[in-house]
Amino acid sequence: MATFKKDVRKVASIMEEVTIYLALNDLEQIQNLSEFLQTNGFIVEVVDSFNDLSEKLTQFSARCFIIDTHFKEKFQGIEVARATVSRLTHKPFIIFTSSQNDLSLCLSCVRAGGAVFIPQPLDKSMLLEQLDSLIIDAMLVPYRMLMVMSDTKLKHKLFTLMSENSIQCHATDDLNNLLEDIGQFKPDIVLMGMHFEHCSGAQLARVIRQQPANQGLPIIFLASDYSLPKEYDPIQLGGDEFLTIDIEHHERWMAWLKCRAQRARGLKRLMSRDSLTNLLNHTAILGQLEIENKRAERQNRVFCFGMLDLDHFKEVNDSYGHYVGDIVLSRVAQFLRSQLRCSDIVGRYGGEEFAIILPETNLEQGKKVLNSLRKSLGKINHSANNKIFNVTVSVGLVESRRGLEAENLLSHADQVLYQAKARGRNQVVSVRVSSESDNLKLDYI
Repeated sequence: MATFKKDVRKVASIMEEVTIYLALNDLEQIQNLSEFLQTNGFIVEVVDSFNDLSEKLTQFSARCFIIDTHFKEKFQGIEVARATVSRLTHKPFIIFTSSQNDLSLCLSCVRAGGAVFIPQPLDKSMLLEQLDSLIIDAMLVPYRMLMVMSDTKLKHKLFTLMSENSIQCHATDDLNNLLEDIGQFKPDIVLMGMHFEHCSGAQLARVIRQQPANQGLPIIFLASDYSLPKEYDPIQLGGDEFLTIDIEHHERWMAWLKCRAQRARGLKRLMSRDSLTNLLNHTAILGQLEIENKRAERQNRVFCFGMLDLDHFKEVNDSYGHYVGDIVLSRVAQFLRSQLRCSDIVGRYGGEEFAIILPETNLEQGKKVLNSLRKSLGKINHSANNKIFNVTVSVGLVESRRGLEAENLLSHADQVLYQAKARGRNQVVSVRVSSESDNLKLDYI
């Protein structure tokens, strides 16, 4: 059973080690953006001069910059970045922003080393999505390749190459565990051999494609020579492409593989994220609940699943408008992201409901965590029409047990959330249930 130190819950994510440097002109924008980024676990530093910007860009540890194209003077944000980045061996992540938005300016940003261009006013949800993609995916989290092949010699060579290129690799040795390996390892790409003892690679690819969660997973068929028949169509075989491996001259296809993994990650993120909050969407969070439930049962461990609902949220929309309601939902999502562990999973279940998965967490631990979140969320001041208001939350929490299906956990969490609402809201109701009985012994906080 996992035990948690006091500070693990607070901004315990990969992002807490990332500094975002702001080279912007508007002081109010700097203040608002700084608060937003800090809420989401980033460290923020403000750049105040050309020399300061150039110096920060040269630091190898500097990860990301948000630069106004007209920083201090017209086009000087671009010019300082271009002059500095052109002589660097490392390439910092640069997000350019501007009130101007045309092809000529965007081309200048690309030539200056810009990875992303976001027009002003800055869409914070889009910015957060880009930061997730650029920093977490491209720099801090290695690409993941799952190898499914019978050629042991080729497998060993690929393992070596992947390691040398900072790619995390896993091989499925038992085909009976293929689908489980995909669910647990979460590969960016599956590298599939063509021939196996009892089946073909094409048949295995079709088995993978039968699972709705794997519809968008790239499957690359591997061949060690150029003798593939011309009529082979990877799409018809359930894959995406054939890749002929040349171990002696691997640089080009390794670069291609990384590019393919990056694109796959971007598409997966778009499909799995809620557009307003940038949390996992309804389908994705339920998929994660299914995966965590199977993992916990296999390892004989417990986890907690919670449903969190904003109290009287309709009154917020009716009183202040849906625009303000959307801001409240976004702020709640930002707070949840910043306070939960990196291993915890949070998603927007729908409307004003959020779902939280706490792996390797028993009921007592889960109650402490979610009750702390409940108290803190109720203290956040929201403002609209020159008024300050607060929004409380009700929580239903359930602990997993062997033999319970994910849909049962969801049903029980929904039932205890209803109890929290019925008892007056702004509280946590938790339950521990066994597979032998549907009787719920409720605990109130």
